[in-house]
Amino acid sequence: MLNQSNNLLINLHRWAFKQDENFTTESFVHLLNHLLTGEPNIAIKILRKLTDDFLRLKVAEVANVQIIAQPITDLGRPDIEISVGNYLVYIEVKVEAEINENQLKRYRKVLKGFEDKQTKLIVLSKYPISSDLEIKPDLAVRWNQVADWLEMELRSDRIEPITRFFIEQFIEFLAKQNMVIKRVKSKISESLTSYQKKVTNYPKVLGNMRSMKRLEEIQELRPVYDLMILMRDALTVLKGKVKFRFLSGQHKGGWMGFGFNRMDYFFEIYYENPEIVVFDTYSFKIDQTKCDGCAICTDQCFAGAMELRDEIAVPGTSCKACGRCIDVCPKEAVTLNMDDTSVVYKQLADRIKAVADIWSEE
Repeated sequence: MLNQSNNLLINLHRWAFKQDENFTTESFVHLLNHLLTGEPNIAIKILRKLTDDFLRLKVAEVANVQIIAQPITDLGRPDIEISVGNYLVYIEVKVEAEINENQLKRYRKVLKGFEDKQTKLIVLSKYPISSDLEIKPDLAVRWNQVADWLEMELRSDRIEPITRFFIEQFIEFLAKQNMVIKRVKSKISESLTSYQKKVTNYPKVLGNMRSMKRLEEIQELRPVYDLMILMRDALTVLKGKVKFRFLSGQHKGGWMGFGFNRMDYFFEIYYENPEIVVFDTYSFKIDQTKCDGCAICTDQCFAGAMELRDEIAVPGTSCKACGRCIDVCPKEAVTLNMDDTSVVYKQLADRIKAVADIWSEE
């Protein structure tokens, strides 16, 4: 990124610090409007995330999007207005100031006056909003989330230089305002690499691990064990609501984590990218045209979940999704689909985020 001394936003902000929120708002609106005209695909993704899937635009609709700062209404001036078709979004921006419930009340009243539109009231803030608020927005977004979304777009080689410049400048400005959470890479990847050099076929070895006690005994994997402890502690928030258990498997190069809700959902890391903690769902499929009923999978399944019905293998409810049946099937008849999702068990995810930092990449 650029040297902060050359950052136009940071330098201009020195003269506008008394209007902190207005300056931040105008800067963000300028960036969004640039993306609309110069990088419509990026604009679509950012607006979709910013509104929690409320605005799901197509490229042909981008030209009709209007984003303005400080629109005038009969009951005040919300910081940002986004409108397209029959959708209308108000965003109240906060940096250091606290949420003003009277503002939210007034803006909600204005939005209700647009009976022909679908509306959403969003708070975009530096700090989490209080759960004690009587008047709540439809959605609360943090500035560090915006920075994360923009950072992801910078990884593309196809982004225009001017767009890269604007995004970098804005992220640096947010960082200067302490509104960016720096991702510090842990020693998890290093520990897995070290163990891989020591053990042959390490995904299979780790995929057969069923006890955190056993994991603890492997010195090279201590950082991984520490992460599993944090993930387990995060899930204890749900004690009494769901049952979960420690699991590992060989799918997608190997994974380790926790299955819950009868293994319909997983909270885990993949060894190929262990710095990212993800939620997964999974589904098994048996290709009946390939399965010949050899029963190898039923013999090899440690959970006793595979059985034969009419000479065809069928996974039962005790399946742990370890992927062993995939490896041993001589006909390649078994497939396991684990699908990353940011909406799986959303209420559960919100609770876990209170004690663990969870994010995903698209």
